[in-house]
Amino acid sequence: MKRARLDGRALFDFSGSGGRFVADESTNFLMRHGGTLIITGAASLVAGGLGWFFRAVHLSRRLDADISSDLFQRLQSRLGDLERQVTARDEQNARLMADRAQMSEDLLKAKLALADRATPPVSILKAMIDRDVGLMWAERRAGKGEYPIVRVSSLVATLYIGGSVYECDGKPAAHVWPDPAACRMAEINERVHLQQEGEFVTIPVSSPWTGISGEIRGRKYPVRLHDGDDYIITIAEHFDREPEA
Repeated sequence: MKRARLDGRALFDFSGSGGRFVADESTNFLMRHGGTLIITGAASLVAGGLGWFFRAVHLSRRLDADISSDLFQRLQSRLGDLERQVTARDEQNARLMADRAQMSEDLLKAKLALADRATPPVSILKAMIDRDVGLMWAERRAGKGEYPIVRVSSLVATLYIGGSVYECDGKPAAHVWPDPAACRMAEINERVHLQQEGEFVTIPVSSPWTGISGEIRGRKYPVRLHDGDDYIITIAEHFDREPEA
């Protein structure tokens, strides 16, 4: 029989070829209680890990709330900046349109004064619109709320009807801009005529002919020609509709 010794105590006893195993009291104690110690230690480790995990989640949520609040404040500040930029742009656009309207009116008066008296004033108005490279058109007041088109510039015809400027002569505004834009224009025309002063306008428009949509931003102003008729002249720009956020 062979024995393995450690510190003078027998740990293993091998008898014969079968190798019978004999454990002393220390070994038996470990065998009896070691599993419990391991499980208890593992449970403590898991509990500590869970505590750390929940603390991390709580901290993460608090950080997320702080980040969300900061992001909201930044977005709100940015939105305020954009609104101020848009307002400044609209104010600048209104001033430019007012200057252009005044120059157009002065030019029309000068041309009427220099023209032969035999030339119909409306022909001079049409010629001036034909040479305009932007959005410009004139409407004659035929009655309350009735404003047939006299002439549109080539850009108006191209953008909104995809055809010739002559297609619009004598037609109502609804021929170029369907309701509700046409009704809105007639309403503004009547107000400008009654007050006899220009007005900056912003009118949402869409065209079934070309598919374009957006806003007309410009100025309408009244003119009375030598033929005794009252006209509303509009000069404007087209702004594509901005996509919704």
